Amino acid sequence: MKTTAWIKILSIAFSVIIVLLVIIAICSLGRFNKQFQAESIRIPLDQVARFQLPQENNNLEIETRLENGPGIPSKMITESWSQFRGDKRDGIVQTTSPIQFESPKIVWEVSVGEGYAGAAIQNGCAYFIDYDVPDKRDALRCLSMDDGKEIWRFSYAVNLVSDHGYSRTIPAVSKRFCVGISPKCHAFCVDALTGEKKWIYDLTKKYQTKVPQWYAGQCVLIEPQQNDQEWAIIAPGGNDSLIVALDCETGQEMWRTPNPYQWNMTHSSISRMILDDKLTYVYCGSGGVLGIDAENGKILWGTTAWKIVQATCPSPLILPDQKIFFCGGYSSGSLLLQVFKNEQGKYQTRVLKKLKESEFGSTQQTPIFYKEHIWGVGRAARKFCCLDSDANVLWRSRSRTDFGDGPYLILNDQIVALNDDGLLIVAETNPEKWSPLHEIQIIEGEECWAPLAFSQGNLILRSLDKMICVDLNQ
Repeated sequence: MKTTAWIKILSIAFSVIIVLLVIIAICSLGRFNKQFQAESIRIPLDQVARFQLPQENNNLEIETRLENGPGIPSKMITESWSQFRGDKRDGIVQTTSPIQFESPKIVWEVSVGEGYAGAAIQNGCAYFIDYDVPDKRDALRCLSMDDGKEIWRFSYAVNLVSDHGYSRTIPAVSKRFCVGISPKCHAFCVDALTGEKKWIYDLTKKYQTKVPQWYAGQCVLIEPQQNDQEWAIIAPGGNDSLIVALDCETGQEMWRTPNPYQWNMTHSSISRMILDDKLTYVYCGSGGVLGIDAENGKILWGTTAWKIVQATCPSPLILPDQKIFFCGGYSSGSLLLQVFKNEQGKYQTRVLKKLKESEFGSTQQTPIFYKEHIWGVGRAARKFCCLDSDANVLWRSRSRTDFGDGPYLILNDQIVALNDDGLLIVAETNPEKWSPLHEIQIIEGEECWAPLAFSQGNLILRSLDKMICVDLNQ
C-alpha cells in the first residue's frame, strides 16, 4: 500500500512539473514574440476636429520687455540654420565654402546664463534663449552674426532656480517669425526682424502643462502653409492637448491633438515623417509614441513599446521604409520600430530590434541618419558609433577621446563633434571604421552640451556659461 501511495504522489508531482514547464515555455515564447511586436494602443475615435474655437488671449497676463542694442544683422551671412538640427531638422549641412579646422578663428564671444540652449541662425542673426540671472528674466536674444553685438532682446520676468542649468531649448526662426519655449514652458512668438511680440502663453495655465524635470527641453517646429501662414507646432502635453498647431501671426489654435492617455511633455522634440506620401509628426510623450497627421492633428498610430522612465531627450530618428530609431539614457538603450498598415488599412507598429544601453543608448543627443547609416555617441562607452539602417552596431571609436554627452553634426561628409570639455573632433563618415582627422580644443569650459549651429563656415557652440562663433573658412 505504501509503495502504491508513493507511486501516486510521484505521478502527481511529475504531472505538476510537466504543467509548470509547459506554462513557462508558453510565457517565454510570448515574451520572445513580444520583442518583435510593438504594444499598439487603441486610437480614440472621438478626436477633436481640426479647427478650434478662438481661445482667450492671455498676452496681458505676462509683462514683456523689448530692448534694442547696437548690433546690425550681417549682410554676409545669408544661409540659415533655422532651428534645432538645422533647416531640415536632420543635423546635416553641405556647403560650398572651403572649410579648415587647423586654425579656427573666434569671431565673437558672449557670456550666457548657465545652460545648454543652442542657437538658430537666420536673417544674418543668431537667436537663442537665455536666462538673465540678476534680473530674473527669460530672454530671447538676437545677435549680429558679424560681431555678436546684441540687436534686440525680448524678455519677461520669471523666477528660476538653477536646475542643472537654466535654458536648454532652441527657437525656430523663419524670415518673419521666431518661436520658442523657455524653461518654465512659456511659449512665445515675436517678429524675427524687430523682436516685437506676436503672442506669449504660459503653457502651464493655457494647457495645464507639467514643467519637465530640469525644465523644458523641447524645440518648437515652424511649418509654412499654402495660404502664406506659418504654424508653430508644439507639444504641451496638457490635459486634453498633447500637440497643438498655433498660427504664428495671431497665436490662434488651428488644430489640437487630444491627449487621451494623459501623457506629459518630455524633453524630446517633434520629428517630421513622410508616411505614405503624407506629412506626419512623431512625438515621444511620457508614456509612449504617437504618429500625428500634420494636416489636422489626428492620431494615426501609437505605441507604448518605447518610453523612458527618467527623461526622454533624444528625438525620434526617421529612417527609410517607414522605420523609426529611438534611443535614450538611464538604461533604456535603443529601439527600431516600423510603421505599417494592417489588413483593415489602419496603421500599426512592430518592433524590429532592441539594443541594450551597452550596445547603444544616448542620454541627450539625437543621432544622425546619413548615407544609409546611423551616426551618434553611445552613452555606455561614451564613444562615437556607427550603426547600419537595421540598428546593427558596426564600430565604436577606439581612440582615448571621451565624447560624453556633447553635440555633433555632419558637415561636408565629415563628422564634427564636440565633447563635454570643449574638444572638437573631426572624423570621416567611414562606415568601415573610426577615421579621425582633427582634434582641436576650441572652447574652454565644461558641459558643452548645446546642439551646434552652422552657416557659411561659421560654427556656433557653447559651454555652460559662454557662447562663441568660430570662423572655419579657409
